[in-house]
Amino acid sequence: MHEKNQKVLTRQELYDLVWTTPMIDLAKQFNFSDNGLRKICKKYSIPVPKMGHWQKIRYGKPTSKTPLSPGKSTEVDAINILPRPKENLEPVLIVKESIAVPETIEKFHPLVQQTRKLLKKGYERHGRFHASGNETALDMCVSAEQLPRAYRILDTILKVLEQHGVKVGIERVNEYSTYTYVELDGEKVKFELDELTRMVKTEPNKYGYTSTDYVPNGKLVLRINDYLGGCQSKWSDGENKKLEDKLASFVNGLSLAAAYIKKSNRERAEERQRWEDARKEEERKRLAAEEEKERGQALERQAANWQKSRLILELVQAAIAKRGKYAPDSTFAEWVTWATAYANNLDPLRELKPQE
Repeated sequence: MHEKNQKVLTRQELYDLVWTTPMIDLAKQFNFSDNGLRKICKKYSIPVPKMGHWQKIRYGKPTSKTPLSPGKSTEVDAINILPRPKENLEPVLIVKESIAVPETIEKFHPLVQQTRKLLKKGYERHGRFHASGNETALDMCVSAEQLPRAYRILDTILKVLEQHGVKVGIERVNEYSTYTYVELDGEKVKFELDELTRMVKTEPNKYGYTSTDYVPNGKLVLRINDYLGGCQSKWSDGENKKLEDKLASFVNGLSLAAAYIKKSNRERAEERQRWEDARKEEERKRLAAEEEKERGQALERQAANWQKSRLILELVQAAIAKRGKYAPDSTFAEWVTWATAYANNLDPLRELKPQE
């Protein structure tokens, strides 16, 4: 019996789908992650389009299609694609009303203002401004044309978050990079604002060689830079809806991300505790086994000594019986005394007293 929403495909059917629909769109049809779908294709030796394939199609450039190799004789032809169940999360913040971005802003949020001040000094690379590694700049990477719009979007987001009591900050990762975060329910969620780019080939140089440039295309995207197990982590300009119209969804996405991170951290802590409990139980069993082994070895030594004690005493009595009378101060008498004491010292029962 198949689970609800389960997809059953042959290798050929899945191959046809991944070469006619971009992976990210196909994965959404299955309520699956695109990375998870790629893993399924890899498992069943189904080739997938390389990076840039769909852009070439979009601009009418020629593309090549990797043929599907024959399946192994032992390979199951039916591929079950089970969508990941939706997380049962409880976000602490839900914004129901829409969030409007003003056309003009009289006073920017302090973090936006210090970012503007810093980027005026430069920090441009490949047509986009980005001050990665500076603790006074928000994590953003946009062209000069999109800077005013990006500032207004970030300013609006930060002010809405702080109105709901959410802390926003910039934290250093290492010597070279920082990240922007919000803190919700004790969890930090990293996010950034970027401008998407398109790949453009440069004109051939004097040697006839061309290279590739990534040119800003005017479309902005907000990303949550954490793994969220299938929850939405990207909001961008669309054909019918601009990023400014998706800010409420993004703010709620931040809250959902914090809930997911908190849940994941709790589950990891519980897993670590289970591992620690199992380790302690194994250690307890190991020590108990060692203790039991030592007790057994001690018991075996006692049994051996008891047997030796009895044999020595029997030997002494046999020697006396064969010798007959002997002088108390003779060498034989001395041996009898010593051998008897030695046997008694070996006897593990010598200290046991009869119960009264």
